[in-house]
Amino acid sequence: MEIFSYTGIGLREKNEDCLICKDLADKGVLCVVADGMGGYSFGEDASRIVADTIYQTLAISPKEDIDAAISSANSALHAYKQAKHIEATGCTIAGAIIRGRQAKIFWAGDSRVYLFRGNRIIYQTEDHSLVNEMKQVRVLTPEQIERYEHIVRRSIMGSQDDIVDIDTITIETGDDILICTDGLYKDMPAELAVMKLREQGHSFSVENDKFRDNHSLIYITI
Repeated sequence: MEIFSYTGIGLREKNEDCLICKDLADKGVLCVVADGMGGYSFGEDASRIVADTIYQTLAISPKEDIDAAISSANSALHAYKQAKHIEATGCTIAGAIIRGRQAKIFWAGDSRVYLFRGNRIIYQTEDHSLVNEMKQVRVLTPEQIERYEHIVRRSIMGSQDDIVDIDTITIETGDDILICTDGLYKDMPAELAVMKLREQGHSFSVENDKFRDNHSLIYITI
């Protein structure tokens, strides 16, 4: 298994994304992207606290207890908000624990996980977003998508009510897993990003002035 990570600031003044790729010993490898939410204060701190706490909890847990890790992350973020007297801050997240031929996928918000087999996407997380909910009932115009695409329905903001969805998927030799923030796929389709990663390997780069937002990815080749 090979892992490559990349983050760019785009047209923003600062980068509020956080990436973690760390070994969990016999529990596998943890890969997480966290995206500080626009419109709130201290997004870069929220994403770092959540990602770090998820890793720290899973590293000492006797099993792969993702729910417990999210609970710990919410507690850590709640404590940070109280210490800083912040009313609201948070992040979206997407991640995977990869062990053997299985990947446990978890996410909240519109950061995504994709599984590619050959040139096909055979798995993709479903966004917790207003646009995704609206698409279930009617066709949206490009103008409507642009108007509402920033509204997420789930995130990690320091409340024990903030939860993630969890899937378990089977992976095969030769599969590619892409974990990314919305700043990547909104300006570069996942298929194109994976094509470039396959071609360029660890020399992958993008031109920041072509991206409106922070954009981050973790690319895993099984």
